[in-house]
Amino acid sequence: MKKLLLLFSLFLSIFTDAQEYAIRHFTISDGLPSGNIIQVYQDRKGFLWVSSLAGISRFDGKNFVNYSLEDGLPFSYNADFCEDLNGNLYVQYGDGVARFNGLTFQNYVSSYEGVPVYVKALIRDKDGQVLVIGRDIIGAISGDSMIFYPNKDKKLFYCAATDSAGNVLIGGSGGVYRFKNKVLVPIIDEPNERVQSLLLGPDGYLWYGMLHNKLKRAPYQPEVKITGENVDIPDGDLGFIAAFLTCDSSYVFVGTQHGFLIYENGHYIKWLNNFTKIPSDMVNSIKVDREGNLWVGSLFGLWRFRRTFTLNFPNDSIRAKNVYGCRIIAPDSLLFTDGFYQYAASSKGIKEIFKDKPVQGSEIPDICFTPEGYAYFGSSLTGLVIRYPDGHYENKKFGKGPFYRCDVFDYHKGKVYMGSSHGYYVWDKDQYTEFLHKELHTKNILGMWVDDEVFLLGTNQELYQKVGDSLIDYRSFFGNKAVVIESLYRKGEYVYACTKGLGLLIARIENGRLKKDTILTSKSGLPSNYVQSSIVDQQGQIWVSTLGGIAKIVRAGSAAYYIKSFNENQGVPDAFWEYGRFEIDTSTGKLWIGNSEGILCIDPRLESKNVSPPIIQFDAIYLHNDFEDVTEIPQLIYNPQPDSLYHVPFSLNSLQIHLKGILLSGAENLEYWFHLEGMNKEWMKAPDNGILNLGNLPPGEYTLMAAAYNRANKAYSEKKSLHIIIARPFWMSTWFYISIISLFLILVSSYFRWKMASAFKKQNAAMEVTRQLSESRYLAFQARMNPHFIFNSLNAIQYFITQNDKKSSLIYLSKFARLLRLVLDHTKALKVPLNEEIQMLSRYLEMESMRFDGHFSYSFDIEDSLRISQIEIPGMLLQPFVENAIIHGLLHLETGEGHLTIGMRREGEFIICTIVDNGIGREKSASINSQRKPNHKSYGMEIAANRLQLISEETPIEELVQVTDNETGGTTVRLKLPIL
Repeated sequence: MKKLLLLFSLFLSIFTDAQEYAIRHFTISDGLPSGNIIQVYQDRKGFLWVSSLAGISRFDGKNFVNYSLEDGLPFSYNADFCEDLNGNLYVQYGDGVARFNGLTFQNYVSSYEGVPVYVKALIRDKDGQVLVIGRDIIGAISGDSMIFYPNKDKKLFYCAATDSAGNVLIGGSGGVYRFKNKVLVPIIDEPNERVQSLLLGPDGYLWYGMLHNKLKRAPYQPEVKITGENVDIPDGDLGFIAAFLTCDSSYVFVGTQHGFLIYENGHYIKWLNNFTKIPSDMVNSIKVDREGNLWVGSLFGLWRFRRTFTLNFPNDSIRAKNVYGCRIIAPDSLLFTDGFYQYAASSKGIKEIFKDKPVQGSEIPDICFTPEGYAYFGSSLTGLVIRYPDGHYENKKFGKGPFYRCDVFDYHKGKVYMGSSHGYYVWDKDQYTEFLHKELHTKNILGMWVDDEVFLLGTNQELYQKVGDSLIDYRSFFGNKAVVIESLYRKGEYVYACTKGLGLLIARIENGRLKKDTILTSKSGLPSNYVQSSIVDQQGQIWVSTLGGIAKIVRAGSAAYYIKSFNENQGVPDAFWEYGRFEIDTSTGKLWIGNSEGILCIDPRLESKNVSPPIIQFDAIYLHNDFEDVTEIPQLIYNPQPDSLYHVPFSLNSLQIHLKGILLSGAENLEYWFHLEGMNKEWMKAPDNGILNLGNLPPGEYTLMAAAYNRANKAYSEKKSLHIIIARPFWMSTWFYISIISLFLILVSSYFRWKMASAFKKQNAAMEVTRQLSESRYLAFQARMNPHFIFNSLNAIQYFITQNDKKSSLIYLSKFARLLRLVLDHTKALKVPLNEEIQMLSRYLEMESMRFDGHFSYSFDIEDSLRISQIEIPGMLLQPFVENAIIHGLLHLETGEGHLTIGMRREGEFIICTIVDNGIGREKSASINSQRKPNHKSYGMEIAANRLQLISEETPIEELVQVTDNETGGTTVRLKLPIL
């Protein structure tokens, strides 16, 4: 074995560097407006800003939001960024600066004494003021204007930086200066040179680059003048260097034309230049973000370099490209096979070895090395080749038939166990023992595990444990299904069986037997149910390779497991893992595994440190009245600040809150979670786009808690909150409730007062009705006994006597006496039979017709049922209306033309009486009467109407008495008489 290690060590000195970064290239196809990237900047919120030839872009790790001339950006080509304390972004272009508040751009054209100022850099000082570093002058943004400070020494300026205290350092002609109290103070003298880049590194040194590929650093002390010392620069076609400097917590990165240099504590580590094949000027900027990602802006896109926990050895040096079996032979050293050839690998690289080994007739899936110096090479078809410690090889023949299956090895206490078809073999140096169990007939052994406690065999159909001379099968673990056991591994009390299609079996050893713990599948979070290999690292974490990639499993409890998958963002290549088997280097704790792309070395200790939690931000709040109203234009609260209070009117109580998760490496794995205190009891998952629709929130106080969650590494962001108060509308306010209650009490009180007043009023009204009825009888009597009627009647009698018309006089006098008798009788009663009222009207009309010598005619239209009925109505109500029709309507006509019709019919509990004349009408009659008797006023109809209203007080007077003009002339009076 010592000779083998010596042979292996001879190759280490010529190995090339291994890759330690996961690289992602962003181009126009990813959403950038242009491939020519000029500058990269990260703001306080965590967003990455990129300037290009086509404007600026904001990147959250998943999407680019682009701003161009159409959005108000003054100029497409922008060279530097800066941010003030209020979160406004300043963008530098040529001779101007634009301020962007997230919605609009404000342009500052820089000029001093009428001459344009070419801006070289923007920087914020310790007081929060944004300084504008011009080529030959220094200015500052002040409100909406720009002020400049005289450059008495006529220095030229090229770059700027700040120290940890916020002091501004400026690189220019002749060295480095501190800008303090509007005065330049030299801190580094570089006569006849110009400083074009500045950086305060993690080592406490001030780094600066100059023309002609000069790079220096000096121990920085703010108030002391310092001297720079040269930094070693490697030989090679670096091109122009040191124009761009950046650093993380450990390293300083120096940009070159063809890549970047990495320094640690002032010592050169490596030159990273193999991420592009384009041999031209490419690096325009280089920055490190807060997650530790290195961003390189180039002529051909944006590059992200993320330090990984892996070392990836590409298969460029492997002939057959794929990797099969591999074995640890020494610290940080690995031997493996590609199926035909053997190789040595370490952190330095890969080299082919054992070139003198005889060629086998088929692929070699596995190899095994023993401490005594033996090497075993097994193949699927041609059997076994052994390399002895002295270097010679032998091809061993065993088993039955011309074909052999020898593709899995295990080593225990000086013996090599070899799985085959129909059984297994135990080799002790050059002697072997054959074990062909009947249970293994026609089965292929794919996995083995041998130690002092258990002997496990995995076949292409089931899992066995050898106990004595017997085999115990564990098909019941898989529901009595046939299962392909690809590999076996044991650590402590647990056994891990990798299956093809059924996931990872985890079992415990109890009393020398296996007891099923669980089976993890893709539903549990595994990348695939086809699991190839498993191993447990020194931290107790379980690593598995599957057809879908590599995953880490952490036991979170007795039956709980947490699974984390890895992809290219974490440095794990997108490869096929069908033949890969894990090996662990116990001296370093590193894991090794082969794949279709080469060899992968994993350092689990670095993986646990390489976790970047995401950032959650509130991007905007849109206030709606109703989400369904597509015509509504919502109000916008842009850039809401966490832990701030926002008052929202009730009329806009439907909120749309835009959450923005920021993870510049792996944002595709982000989830959004929120908790609305006052509405939700538990945290809830938000939509994948991060847009929360909170509709029709009731009035009250709410606190919205939000967090971003990275599914890949199970990391949560810091929780952030918004405080929202939905205002109460006036009709839900306390004073409104008090007003309503007060109004209700007033109404109730008023109602009872009204009821009491109504009761008293009714009582008084009843008394008044009685009084008025008495008066109405008297007035009715007076109306019937109109002095004019009596006088006219007496004149008529006198006329008949003077004419010696005794007969007419006696008839008229008789009729007058009977009428007068009826009137007197009706005056004593409140109600009279309808037929008597008709009789009285008939006698009255006879006398009037006789008195006026037949000047008019009359007729009655009485419903037949009314003539014989016993209906009673108020008495003495109709006569005034009949008299009015005769006196004011008919008597103005020529003799014999007038006619009066009195109709009666029943309608419910009322008698409808109509008095129709064909006289001259009300308008002509009023005109004649006004000329004859200008001061005369008739009260007969008014008294009758009032009396009718008193009897039927619940019916409006307009319904009881209706007087209308006829179309053909004359008047119609409609009376609604209650049946008493």
